[in-house]
Amino acid sequence: MIVCKISSREAALRIDELLAIDGIDVFFVGPADLAQTMGRPGETHHPDVMALQLQVFERVVAAGKVAGATASNLERDLAAGDRYFIAPDFRLLMDTAREFVPRGSLLTAARG
Repeated sequence: MIVCKISSREAALRIDELLAIDGIDVFFVGPADLAQTMGRPGETHHPDVMALQLQVFERVVAAGKVAGATASNLERDLAAGDRYFIAPDFRLLMDTAREFVPRGSLLTAARG
């Protein structure tokens, strides 16, 4: 399996050119990288960043390829056609820890 990571605004805007390359199975959008190149560092949920990510998903799915992204808004991404997703280890660790650490502890207080 060959995965092409879409890590920049330019790559996202040129998705049709990338889709024309034979042999690529998955087109994976890196939301943090995408946000950075759009002048929105750390703003992976900014409307402009999410719109461009969804635009890429739309083009990828229309081309009969597999779209993917980091699992940060899984419900929305699955609805848009995401079929290849990853969850960063730190997120899995934090989500699991929250299930076992009492509310009001240092861990939950630090999270805000």
